[in-house]
Amino acid sequence: LLVIIWVAELFYGQQAVEGKLFGEIAALLGKESAKQIEDAIWLTRLSGEANIAAVAGITTLVLGATGVLAEIQDSINQIWHIRPRPRKGKGWVRLIKNRFISFSMIAVFAFLLLVSLMINTVVDLLGQRLAVIFSNQTVVLLYIINLIFSFLLTAFLFAVIFKMLPDGKVKWRQVIPGVIITTLLFMLGKFLLGFYISSKGASSPYGAAGSVVIILLWVYYSAIILYAGAVLTRLWILYKGEKIYPKKYAVWVERVEVPASGNSAAAP
Repeated sequence: LLVIIWVAELFYGQQAVEGKLFGEIAALLGKESAKQIEDAIWLTRLSGEANIAAVAGITTLVLGATGVLAEIQDSINQIWHIRPRPRKGKGWVRLIKNRFISFSMIAVFAFLLLVSLMINTVVDLLGQRLAVIFSNQTVVLLYIINLIFSFLLTAFLFAVIFKMLPDGKVKWRQVIPGVIITTLLFMLGKFLLGFYISSKGASSPYGAAGSVVIILLWVYYSAIILYAGAVLTRLWILYKGEKIYPKKYAVWVERVEVPASGNSAAAP
């Protein structure tokens, strides 16, 4: 959040940025959690360490985000039964290359999400203006258009993950069914989570820690949906009589069950 505020203040005013940001947080996590986060940001500013915290946040964000994508890459590789070919003495080269690819994908995701946020803001403002002039049908139409745009953007992000991140060669048409199902479940979970928050379901038993519980629930659900989409993609490709071929530096992995040899009773 400090990074977002620090960068956005270069283009917009501080009050405008923080007002919009904490409004989004309140819609996602509830007003009480947003107030706690706002107080934490305010205390950081008072301490005069906001710039230092922003630089540290950027460094942590890059390392953490690239590490997350690297873990996603390994997990999808396991689901698709492929892995990079071991290269003695050059593992660090592969690590640097993976982190660079992950960082590039994060930059693309950040740009697309920024564009999405701008379009959503414009649509919201336009909807408020049109609600005064026209009937509610026009507002509903804008909401549907905004929903379709969010669906297409989310689907594109999942498609990029399935197509570019793993060490297997797949075609865009092969990932479309899994991407559609993953996106639908992802948006459904987002809607249900928002409804759950609005009903005070998570904050009542956990109090101030409710926002942390909500974030953990969302991350866990998102991970399940992402990997379920990877499984569905592989099953769809196999159903069509095709294969996920490993890239030049990768190999297929087969799991073979080997019975235990010798006297099992004598085993330690």
